[in-house]
Amino acid sequence: MWARFGLPRQIVSDNGPPFTSQEFQLFLKDNGKEHIFSAPYHPASNGAAENAVRMCKRVIKKALVQGVNIDIALNRFLLVYRNTEHCTTGVSPTKLLQGRSLRTRLDCLKPELGPRVRREQARQARAAGGSRRQFAPGDRVWYRDYRNSVVKWLKGEVHSLKRTIIF
Repeated sequence: MWARFGLPRQIVSDNGPPFTSQEFQLFLKDNGKEHIFSAPYHPASNGAAENAVRMCKRVIKKALVQGVNIDIALNRFLLVYRNTEHCTTGVSPTKLLQGRSLRTRLDCLKPELGPRVRREQARQARAAGGSRRQFAPGDRVWYRDYRNSVVKWLKGEVHSLKRTIIF
């Protein structure tokens, strides 16, 4: 998990043997990770984990009642949960982790953006009616000076050509 998504800043765990070993503590120290312990044998002290377990149990029970495959039901739930905006952050967990939303079945209802973007770009190119302009050394031109906020356009002369400019 850490190889794919990177090292977390902070780890919360109970005082279980896998998390208290000297090797694990050295690994966390070497990677600059903070390790917070919750009270052993008192899961209620970690409310976020308890809420997550409660939601997963509810999904599993519902799948059993409806006769749906538990793995499929749990995976569908997790996809929707991870793609849903969180009330505290205002952003979905997936957006925070990956910088984008995951595609769901609902996305099939929305039209693809690619064809629309290409169509609009072609329309804009046709509407612009641009023409190729070619310059030769010695031609007088006006150029934009972005360093000067008072006088924006200045007179100039072409000294050499390196490429064709399309306006």
